[in-house]
Amino acid sequence: MSGYREIIITPEEMSHITILQKDISIRRTKDALIIGTIYSPERKAIEGAVIEVVAIHNGNCRVKMGYVLTNYQGEFAFVVEKNNCTDYLLNAYEPLEGIKDE
Repeated sequence: MSGYREIIITPEEMSHITILQKDISIRRTKDALIIGTIYSPERKAIEGAVIEVVAIHNGNCRVKMGYVLTNYQGEFAFVVEKNNCTDYLLNAYEPLEGIKDE
């Protein structure tokens, strides 16, 4: 994402204060970060769930954009381009069983 900026807060900056204010300036981007969390019916985070991302252009043309997996806290994230003519469909699937590192 081109709108990313990083700041570093040093121990010296925090040594004699209780509040530290930093101003961050980023330019507007054409991208959007989509984040979410997958839970079980018991409200437990699900690690390894598969999220399929589908773009729906002009209400009817569907294009698979790809897949993401949830982390150990059930969280996922991906970036899409902002577009007034595109909706995004997310399909969530349970974790795959039996796949192990060898």
